[in-house]
Amino acid sequence: MAGSAISVYALPFRQLLCFFFVLGLFHMARAQNQTSNAATTPSEGALSLSLCVCVCVCVCSYLSALNSIFSKWGLSAPLKQWNISGGEPCSGAAIDSTPFVDPNYNPFIKCECDATTCHIVQLKVFSFSVFGVIPDELWTLTYLWNIDLRQNYLTGTLSPSIGNLTRMQYLSVGINSLSGQVPKELGKLTDLRSLAFDMNNFSGSLPLELGNLTKLEQLYIASSGISGVIPSTFSSLQNLQTMWASDIDLTGSIPEFIGNLSNLKSLRFQDLAYAGYNEANLLFCVTKCNRRISDLSNGSSSLAFLKDMKSLNVLILRNNNISGVIPSNIGDYRSLSQLFCIFRFLGNNKLTGPLPAQKSTSLLNVDVSYNELSGSFPSWISQQDLQLNLVANDFTIESSNNRVLPSGWSCLQRNFPCYRNPPIYYNLSIKCGGPQITSRINQIVYERDDEALGPATYYVTGTKRWAVSNVGRFGENNNAQYTSNSSSQIADTLDSELFQTARISAGSLRYYGLGLENGYYNVSLQFAEISILNPTNWRSLGRRVFDIYIQGNLVWKDFDIRKEAGGTSFQAVQKEFKAQVSENYLEIHLFWAGKGTCCVPSQGTYGPSVSAIIATPDFVPSVSNKPPTSSKKSKTGLIVGIAVSVGVISFLSVLAFCCFLHQKRRARQNVDEEFLGMDARPYTFGYAELKAATEDFNPANKLGEGGFGPVFKVSVLLMKGRLLSNNFILLFGYLAPEYAMRGQLTEKADVYGFGVVALEIVSGRRNSDSCLEEEMTCLLEWAWHLHKRNQEVELVDANLSEFNEEEVKRVIGVALLCTQTSPQLRPSMSRAVAMLSGDVEVSSVISPPGYMTDWKLDEATGFITTDTPASKDEYSHYSSSTNTSMVTDPDLTPINATRPVLQETIEEGR
Repeated sequence: MAGSAISVYALPFRQLLCFFFVLGLFHMARAQNQTSNAATTPSEGALSLSLCVCVCVCVCSYLSALNSIFSKWGLSAPLKQWNISGGEPCSGAAIDSTPFVDPNYNPFIKCECDATTCHIVQLKVFSFSVFGVIPDELWTLTYLWNIDLRQNYLTGTLSPSIGNLTRMQYLSVGINSLSGQVPKELGKLTDLRSLAFDMNNFSGSLPLELGNLTKLEQLYIASSGISGVIPSTFSSLQNLQTMWASDIDLTGSIPEFIGNLSNLKSLRFQDLAYAGYNEANLLFCVTKCNRRISDLSNGSSSLAFLKDMKSLNVLILRNNNISGVIPSNIGDYRSLSQLFCIFRFLGNNKLTGPLPAQKSTSLLNVDVSYNELSGSFPSWISQQDLQLNLVANDFTIESSNNRVLPSGWSCLQRNFPCYRNPPIYYNLSIKCGGPQITSRINQIVYERDDEALGPATYYVTGTKRWAVSNVGRFGENNNAQYTSNSSSQIADTLDSELFQTARISAGSLRYYGLGLENGYYNVSLQFAEISILNPTNWRSLGRRVFDIYIQGNLVWKDFDIRKEAGGTSFQAVQKEFKAQVSENYLEIHLFWAGKGTCCVPSQGTYGPSVSAIIATPDFVPSVSNKPPTSSKKSKTGLIVGIAVSVGVISFLSVLAFCCFLHQKRRARQNVDEEFLGMDARPYTFGYAELKAATEDFNPANKLGEGGFGPVFKVSVLLMKGRLLSNNFILLFGYLAPEYAMRGQLTEKADVYGFGVVALEIVSGRRNSDSCLEEEMTCLLEWAWHLHKRNQEVELVDANLSEFNEEEVKRVIGVALLCTQTSPQLRPSMSRAVAMLSGDVEVSSVISPPGYMTDWKLDEATGFITTDTPASKDEYSHYSSSTNTSMVTDPDLTPINATRPVLQETIEEGR
């Protein structure tokens, strides 16, 4: 170690001291023999000498061995921890109450000492990336009963001399790069309680002699490289509680004696080459137990064996041809307090019938995907925090279930019914595990896939273009995420950020393209290993291995990202496949069958990982590739948005009208009859009233020029409520011309506001914006300008990356009809909605409204002014008409529309 560490021992000095000490003892013994009386015999002196020599030689022996081991591994002991005497290892923390497992003491030894002698009994060199072979000196420390050499880069073989360590109880050399055969001499360590040589590169079969380890409680041999059969001698391992044996080439059949190991609580057999097994023997347990069994060829059974396993803690069954029904009494399994999903991996079997009526309340993650289950849902599906994966079954679709099941779940039932016959899409591109990204290479937009998936979940996009389903829980990591990310640069690509996030899974990860036109597709899967590191140390020993299926066909078995990248991480890997879509959906399935390491460089580093997916047609498409429904561009969303906006405007209009009536009753008891409808008439004011209200038409009160002439601010107290309707030119905006000019309020006035709001929603802008170019300032005018050139789609909000062009034209057409000058030319509200919904055709729009050809909005003042002839010429090909308005004064002769009009200050309204 660096820093405060020093060389372990000054061994030459200690050996020299030992030599002189022995020499001195020799002379003392010789003198004793010469001068001894009759009570002391020469043999006693010789015995004393032998004892002293033995003690000294023993001390020098373990010092020499430990020094040699550490020297070859490039290690040294921290002076302030357990080598405090500057040469005696069995001191300090090595002999006090400091726990051996204390992470602050590493490397570390623990000693046992008597009055004259110390022995090293525990040795820890954990996670140091020690490179090289195991020195033979280690096998001379015969008092060792605990060795922990995990997470290094030890190479070479495991020497047969390991049989010398007959006191051994706990031996772990897991997560290294050891090779050769597992030595049969391990069978001599009959006091072993735990043996771990997993995640190495051994070869050959398991030694028969391991059956001698009758005290063994834990056996970890997963990903160790061994092959062959489980020896029959293993039937003697009656104390075995844990056995992890995934990712090894075991052959034959799983022996029935496994079922007789009554203490076996945790069993992992995944991705084994077994030809068959007896479920009752393999899965039976008396106390709480954990069973992970998958991918056993030629296995088939029902779940009847579960009836006597109410102590079950975890059960994982995948791809084992399990058939029949789920036991109806599954709710009686009360020991599932730590179970995340008893049927978490029952998918890919052939279970039939309905879900059971009851389940344990602690069962929070349930996967029954890819079975043949049917019927309606039980009440427990509404349990809080429950994750339920139902993909590819035949459940009855009920509207009541939509409140508790994820949106779009019906699209993922058997045969994937959404947008089938006819389809609407012909491609998809997904940024797996991350936000939306646009490729720098080919400008492809990869849709985001950053939903927080869990052990038994699925997600369907709002456009129902694609979906993702995840099954599996990282059992070694309770806080696991189902995405991974790294800030490191990715080699061999300009789209580095495309590979810096990935979607990962602990078991089964499926992506679905929905509503695709049938034909052949080019499927591109893009990967980069961003979790397993590159340096030559134990962190680079991890192996991520999974299978790739497309349309249910295995296209790549044992796919290893790093292997395909030349043995390095953080490098882009792209694989191309051809797939035929024949039923309007595409399925891409990445499946972890149990191969590869589980815990390198951290717990739970395994399973499928993918960065991006692209599917493009290998034919000339004939469909629109546009979603019929989406958040901003769908008919439903658009209608709802417009309806809500119109509702608000209608409410405000009604409220204003009520205020107007109230003010009118109080201010004028004998005014003209109030009108609603087309026959309503405007207010008239005497010249004397106008003169008084404007302080004799004082220029200081002049607001600007409008289509009716000069506009003045007036005293609200003077005019009170009489000008309220008039105040609402002048605001123009959402108010219909007949209401703004003549005070007429009808249903068709709301239709006008509906049309303006519709254009605002489509364009994503206000109806008037002086910051834009002159021809675009007025939204209505700009819309007509584009409409007459058949360029309506240019009105669409630029922030929309894609939209349905026909739907946009439909909405704009309806809006232009709704904003006609004459109320009679506008559709009713019900007909406008019917046109938007596609129930009736949109009527042709013949001409722009008269107020547009005759008037123009002055952005400097916010009022309408008389239009110029040039502006009229723009719409000359339409048959327009000019409306003439008169203001009647009962005290004077009639005056035309160029006379002054009164207006209270409207700064807030503008």
